[in-house]
Amino acid sequence: VRIEPESIQLLERTNSHDGPVIILGNHPGWWDPLVAVLLSRVYLPSRPMLAAMDRAELERFGILRRVGVFGIEPDNPATLPAQVEFLRNRFVERPKATFWITPQGDFTDVRQRLRLRPGAASVASRLEPSPRVLALAMDYCFWNDRQPELFTRLMPVKAEPRSGERLTTTDWHRAMTATMQVNQDALTERVLQRNPDDWALVLESRG
Repeated sequence: VRIEPESIQLLERTNSHDGPVIILGNHPGWWDPLVAVLLSRVYLPSRPMLAAMDRAELERFGILRRVGVFGIEPDNPATLPAQVEFLRNRFVERPKATFWITPQGDFTDVRQRLRLRPGAASVASRLEPSPRVLALAMDYCFWNDRQPELFTRLMPVKAEPRSGERLTTTDWHRAMTATMQVNQDALTERVLQRNPDDWALVLESRG
C-alpha cells in the first residue's frame, strides 16, 4: 500500500482538526473499506471512524461494524434524511469523528468519469460547523511483483457558495465531483510513471 508523501502531511494536519471531517473515496474495488480502516488507524488515530456501506453487504461482513461502519439502503429514498440525522447526532457526540464514504455508490473503474450520488454533499451541507472534506483516490495496479499494489492520494475539497454565505448541497456536489476527478486523474498519471521513489509505504506485504 503506497501513498503520496504530500498526502501524509494533509492527513497529519487533518488528525489535529477540531471539527467534523468527511473523506470521499472513489470505489475501484472490494478492499476499499479496509483501505479506509488502514489509513484511519495509521494517520488519523485521534479521530473516531464512521463509514457508510450497503446494508446487504454489511450483513455479510458484520465484523466491519466494530470499526464504525453502519448500513444504508442507497436506493431507498428514506435513507438519505435518516443518514443525515444519524451523522449529525454522531458528530455532536464525537466532534472529531471522520465520516468515510464512497459517493459513487457502485464499483467503478478508475478510467471512467466520476458520477456521484448526492448523499455526501447533502451531509456536508447540513453539518454545523461546516466539515473539512478530503478526496481520496485509490488505484489497484500490478507493477513488477506478482501481487498487486494499492496507490492512494488525497486532496482537499474547497467548495464555494454560488449565492449567499451558506454552502448548499449543489455547491458541495459540484466541488466534490470536480475535486475527486482531478485527484483521480493526478493519481493515475503518477502511477503510470512507475517510480517507487514518488511514494511512501503505508504497508508492505510479507508474502
